[in-house]
Amino acid sequence: MSILGDKLNQYIKASGYTVYKLSQISGVNRTTIVRMLNANRLPERKNMENLIPFLKLTPDEKKELWNTYEMMSCGEDIFYQRQYVLSMMLAIFNPPERKHISAFRAAKVDTGEGFDPIETPCILTGKYEVAHAMSLVILSEEAKDILVFAPFRNDFLSEFFGHFSRNISQEVHIRHFMHFIKKPRDITQVNYNLSVLSHVLPLTLADDIDYHAHYSYINNTVDAENDIMFPHFIIIGNMLVELSFDFFSARFTSDPEIVQHYRSTFDKLMLQSSPLVRTRDSFSEMIEDFTLADSIKSGTYVISPQPRMMKIFDKTILSHILRTDKNEQSYFTQIFQNHMSMLTNVKNKVCFFPISGLEELVYEGRIAEMPEQYARPFSLADRLIILERLRVECMKEQCKVRIMNPVNFPMRTKISIQATSERRILLAAANREKNIFRYLEIDEPTLTESLVDFLEYMGTDPQIYSDYIYSREKTLDTIDFYLGKLEEMIKAEE
Repeated sequence: MSILGDKLNQYIKASGYTVYKLSQISGVNRTTIVRMLNANRLPERKNMENLIPFLKLTPDEKKELWNTYEMMSCGEDIFYQRQYVLSMMLAIFNPPERKHISAFRAAKVDTGEGFDPIETPCILTGKYEVAHAMSLVILSEEAKDILVFAPFRNDFLSEFFGHFSRNISQEVHIRHFMHFIKKPRDITQVNYNLSVLSHVLPLTLADDIDYHAHYSYINNTVDAENDIMFPHFIIIGNMLVELSFDFFSARFTSDPEIVQHYRSTFDKLMLQSSPLVRTRDSFSEMIEDFTLADSIKSGTYVISPQPRMMKIFDKTILSHILRTDKNEQSYFTQIFQNHMSMLTNVKNKVCFFPISGLEELVYEGRIAEMPEQYARPFSLADRLIILERLRVECMKEQCKVRIMNPVNFPMRTKISIQATSERRILLAAANREKNIFRYLEIDEPTLTESLVDFLEYMGTDPQIYSDYIYSREKTLDTIDFYLGKLEEMIKAEE
């Protein structure tokens, strides 16, 4: 008997039904149920879907049963990889608020006494001592170019970057070199690569840091660095900070020859590296690349602040909102028109978005990712047309247009993540208040494969992720609710 069979047997007994009675009320053949309990083969999904409603399961038991089914279906490694990507996605859309006191925040910055990192080469030991010294370096050095050769281990680097962004007002460029595991052999190594990305993305998308991550490959984990006293280093202005494996000790020096040697070493490493995330700040390039990605014929998968099925717009509606000059208006209109003609050839279209994005479209008439200098709000009449078209798209079998569950998958940041079946990941971040729009592209194979796999699976197997995604019926009900609201608003205007 399999693990799934054990669980089914346990839940059937707890339900009070016999196999014969369960067969009668569920419509699943009695022999089929017996095979589900005793065989090591994976049961057909339709039989699971027909059986589960009659087992009187709690939400947690139902989730556990489906997780067991998924683990048997895809294998333990892929299952845990998808769970890791899910947690990473939640963190990207909902950056955690750090409530604990970090070493950098607790470090007392007082340049009038104690350690002077500029003039005194020394070795310090202790998390708070190292943080204190680096705080002094940050405040005392006129650093416009920060070089980092260190991995994301514990929270040290994340806290360092956070402290840096809060305390430095000038524009600073940060270049960060790191390692990825080439051809990961197991899920631990895959998740190591994913963990790097989970740290890099918030920094790359941040408005207050000019951060650029570069990588090269290693064949195994970095545990061998534990044998070196100071395997990592950071250069802040004219100060070199060498760091121990656990970031508990640091050696500070401002000797020009030593600092220059490390700087030259870093520059050589950069020449042999690749950018982890390719960044563009041009809105027009962002739109062009996103619409091009939608033209991939085999499929496109999107999580975004608003519905990204741009087929709901047309030339007439766009002409109502674009407030650019005639040349730019013609340019953007042509991009959207090309997009709509290509979108008809895409076989699988998956789009997930939050209720808040739908509300913004309904009540404010704005496209979340469109700068205000390019577009004015939609009229109420156009908003009604857009939602009616969105409803039509949602009803199509080849489209999976779904609303994210705001309780289990909130989306506080305006970030779009788009993956294509051609293994390409695109991200766009919008901050309309600061008029900042950033476009990112990721092409590192282990990362793109993991993210595309997750979005494909999330779109093709919504039962597994029903806690995070509304069903088609609930999505349609929600769209109908806001259609009603729009009709009320239009009547009130008349």
